[in-house]
Amino acid sequence: MANNNNSSKIWLYRWLLQRRQRQDSGFTLTEVLISVVIAGIVVTGLLTLVVELLRVDRREIALERVQRDMQRAIDYVADDLKEAVYVYSTPDTDIVDKIPALKTELGTDALPVLAFWRTEPIEDSLLPTTCGATDDVCQVAKTRRATYSLVVYYQDPVEAADPWKGESVLRRFELPKYDNVSTFSVTPGYADPVDDEDTNFETWTPDGTVNISGKTSVLVDYVHRIATPASPTKPGEVAVNCRNLISSLNSPLTGETDVSATQYDYELAPTGVTSTTGFFACIRHPELSGGLRADQDVYLFLKGNAESANEFLRPASDSSRLPVLQTQVKLGGVIDRDGE
Repeated sequence: MANNNNSSKIWLYRWLLQRRQRQDSGFTLTEVLISVVIAGIVVTGLLTLVVELLRVDRREIALERVQRDMQRAIDYVADDLKEAVYVYSTPDTDIVDKIPALKTELGTDALPVLAFWRTEPIEDSLLPTTCGATDDVCQVAKTRRATYSLVVYYQDPVEAADPWKGESVLRRFELPKYDNVSTFSVTPGYADPVDDEDTNFETWTPDGTVNISGKTSVLVDYVHRIATPASPTKPGEVAVNCRNLISSLNSPLTGETDVSATQYDYELAPTGVTSTTGFFACIRHPELSGGLRADQDVYLFLKGNAESANEFLRPASDSSRLPVLQTQVKLGGVIDRDGE
């Protein structure tokens, strides 16, 4: 009987000892692996959410910055046009072909969009107090207190070596009358489009060789691509039709349904571009009647593309392409306008 009691005590002691050892030994390998997998899933989900939120935030910042730059650019061009007295409806043949250096600068890839003459006021502080009796240039400058400058805007693709980003940039070229107003030093090649009471905007040609060095500058980058019939296009792309486009923009306001109406006589610049090009204009041709010039106005269209703005914008992402900005500009002053 005593042996049975000893055996029971020994068995109970061993059972308690084994139980304590199992309690002190912690989790089993299977339990640890299951815990790691569950924790990994939770952490991965949280990290994915954080990264996606950062991606969206960075993308929105990049899109907002590029769109803000586009708005500033189109406002700048519009303000420039408000000072224009004459806008060429076909800037490539009307102006660029007449300035060989500028034509070479543009090459075969860049496209001129706008070419116009604008007035440039002369600051009184730059004018001399008196002019010599035979100094006709000084006399004219003090009388007019303004000159005419030729301005050309053109869209230029971004090259690998360029410091600019995006698919293309918007460049501005200006040919002022004076290189130095204080000395009345005329810019080489400049010819005045207004001589006494006569104007020759339509037939203007430079007076010799024009040096464009230092007269071109980039206005904005991240402009959407140049899309012409000669370049690869997407399915469904069509050339812009200014008559239909301007009619659709104005019909809700004017109630006009006749697309052949003369108020929709606009010419597309550059010629033949598609609706997905980054920068184009619809220019009302100056209708001449009895030698008098009609009113002109211009519709501008500018579209940005924020691809490569930061590493969170995926290439060719539709979300990186911004809405088209548009504005209508009426010329602030026109010489020999009809009815005046």
